[in-house]
Amino acid sequence: MEKKLIVKTTSVFVVLCIALIFMKSLVHAQDMVAGPKTFNGYVFGETPRHMSAWTKIKHKNGINFFVNPDETYTLGDTTPLVVYGVTNRKLYSVYVEVKSAKILADLYNELTEKYGQAEESQEGNVEIYRFKDNLLKIKLKYNKEGQSMKIAYYFIPSELETSIPLHKMADEAFDELQ
Repeated sequence: MEKKLIVKTTSVFVVLCIALIFMKSLVHAQDMVAGPKTFNGYVFGETPRHMSAWTKIKHKNGINFFVNPDETYTLGDTTPLVVYGVTNRKLYSVYVEVKSAKILADLYNELTEKYGQAEESQEGNVEIYRFKDNLLKIKLKYNKEGQSMKIAYYFIPSELETSIPLHKMADEAFDELQ
């Protein structure tokens, strides 16, 4: 009798472990269905190629911020500052300076067409428009007082979704760079 109880308990434990592994693989598969998210050829969640050639400009809250001196990125007719946020050697976030209200409006319209209506909020003098695409959170920010504008991309895999919001810490650190 006691042996049967041990066998049943062990069997239940094994079945639960298999179910948990299966559920985790389904979540990962769901994340990958949309395909890899990229910015300027760099894949979010992976170690950026040639990262050793990048220039580190700041470290805060476990996030390293880099610029790539060998890269030219254009947005509209401008060449903005692009800062990459890397944590655990994986590309986590990208920040792009927006140099004109027209470009900001064009970005807003493109993102609205692609992802639907933005979630809008205001923090002090800063207007924030949030878009989400599965694993990627996108923010447009406009600071009325300082007239600064930016677009930020945050890679949020499902296992980080419920953890401490890294994107808030990364955003604060990036704001200090400006």
